[in-house]
Amino acid sequence: VNDDFNGASGSNGFFLISNNGLYIFDGAQDVYKSIDDGATWNKIADNFNLGNGAITGVGVDSNNNFWAVDNSADIWSSSDGITWTLAKDDYNGAEGNANAGIIIDSSNSLYVVEDDDDVWKSTNNGINFTKVNDDYNNEGQHAVTIFYFNNLLYIIEGDEDVWVSSDGVSWTMNAVNFNAGNSNVVGASYFN
Repeated sequence: VNDDFNGASGSNGFFLISNNGLYIFDGAQDVYKSIDDGATWNKIADNFNLGNGAITGVGVDSNNNFWAVDNSADIWSSSDGITWTLAKDDYNGAEGNANAGIIIDSSNSLYVVEDDDDVWKSTNNGINFTKVNDDYNNEGQHAVTIFYFNNLLYIIEGDEDVWVSSDGVSWTMNAVNFNAGNSNVVGASYFN
């Protein structure tokens, strides 16, 4: 439907679907929106996190608010994708900056999974975060894709193992090498 949505090269980023359209967060932290199923795109925000670093995860809550985490461990929020607010500076208290992404559950709690397998949770719109698990898998594999589906949190690791949790605290392995070593997963999504 579109072979070059923004005319830029090397613009890896995130794709998000909301009730208001389709959104792409590109590698320059610009936000693009389409209301015609991806045929045309308009830039609605330019460098929305003020040069703070690459976005490592985005999500939308049940109130249609956008949430993003960047590689400076900052949490950003927006009600329209145009105007962004720093919701939490350094959510993990300078523990580290590498994140696998952000998940928002049905009660609008925010979960951030760090690259070192820690899981952080906020129940108050990103104002405060608490580490609810300091190594969800107790092994050397790390999360590459995280998502929420059917009231459960999911983590897909680099070895294609799938972990599942209902609360972010307790995690169990749900599938081992689910794609038979085909390759690393680069994204997962659901439509409700």
